[in-house]
Amino acid sequence: MGHDPDLDNLFIEILIANENPITQDELCNTVKNNGLFDFSESSVNEGDLSAYVWQYFDFAINVYPDHMVRLPNNQYVYTPRKDLLPITGESIRLVHLKNLPVQEIIKTLDSKDANQIALLLSLRIALEKDISKYLIVSDARIRYAVLFDMVEMESDEAKKEDLILQGLKDANKKINTAAIGYVTASSSREILLKICDLMEDDVIYRTAQLKSYECNDEKIYAKYLELAKDEDFELARLPADLLLLAEYAIAIPFQFKILENWEDYKENYKRLGFTQIEVEDRITGLANRYIRLPRLVKDDLIKYCHSTDLNIQNKAMQCLEGKWAKSEFKLIESIVTTDNPLSRKLQIKEMARLNAAKSLSTAVVLLSDPDQHVRDAAMEVVGEHGSEVELLILLDIFKDQAKQDQFDIATLLEAIKKLQGR
Repeated sequence: MGHDPDLDNLFIEILIANENPITQDELCNTVKNNGLFDFSESSVNEGDLSAYVWQYFDFAINVYPDHMVRLPNNQYVYTPRKDLLPITGESIRLVHLKNLPVQEIIKTLDSKDANQIALLLSLRIALEKDISKYLIVSDARIRYAVLFDMVEMESDEAKKEDLILQGLKDANKKINTAAIGYVTASSSREILLKICDLMEDDVIYRTAQLKSYECNDEKIYAKYLELAKDEDFELARLPADLLLLAEYAIAIPFQFKILENWEDYKENYKRLGFTQIEVEDRITGLANRYIRLPRLVKDDLIKYCHSTDLNIQNKAMQCLEGKWAKSEFKLIESIVTTDNPLSRKLQIKEMARLNAAKSLSTAVVLLSDPDQHVRDAAMEVVGEHGSEVELLILLDIFKDQAKQDQFDIATLLEAIKKLQGR
């Protein structure tokens, strides 16, 4: 799945949750009242502080859109998702802080102002080379920013995975959400299992469900399958839909589980606007995009070809149409389709494609099958692979109106034409 604006909106929704917005005027007072702005070293006049702050916000939003979120009514939330250290360095250069020790600056903090604490404590972090100790601070916003700066800077993939996993396990939902953004199809088993857990989290389940769609992993599809039948439709909605939207062949066996246990899933799919036929069409449509299927997927579908549920058998045969190998002739021949004309039609055509000589005698016998779909399919096979002997059989059928009426006349004439042309 490519760039999804809905996913971005969900991220922002979580990022600003439980944050206290700050206005331009409030930030002006913070800078001014705490003596953090040195006008003697700045090109900004004291009376233009509000204009400067506007420039600061504008810079943060446009250059680092993950650094500041703009809210209605000229309010902002300071929510750094990544690159905190370079952003802070740029902010220091722009704001022209007085040459005060960090400890002196920290003394000016209002311990009750979460925005001040998060903004100014970042200065201390920016001056330190080893910031790992801040991963365990109680202030979630600082822990958040430090964690994902470390993720961005870490070149060792194993260590980066450990940091991402730490973010997924954090008690803070915003940290979980940001960590989810780093999950990929190549993420470790532990990370994928954790994002599966987060698919049921009361707050961020939608974010975890959407992001995991990009992973194309059996563990993810198995979790979707589990959630798709949940009685809580809000929890089940995305997994049910995403499982059918899957674009990778490995999802097909999990989709077949929906058909196999349709009674468990039909209510939620009905609420999504899908009939059983539409679900079936989605599944066969995905399989038909592939010329070949992965071995494990194919093996699963072959098992469904032996199902006693005639509809399941038929859909599995449709998914495998054109995908059987010559070495599998006996395998497809062994499938019992006596009571399933649609599957039998596909079976005889596939057998003819794989081994015309062996299938021709079967096709001749099936010209007398009770079902017209099967008879017409057998007629096509005879016309495609028969010889003079089979031509005589078809001419006999054509001359006998009672026999002729048992076939589609166009199919019969086309078969005769092909045999006469040889």
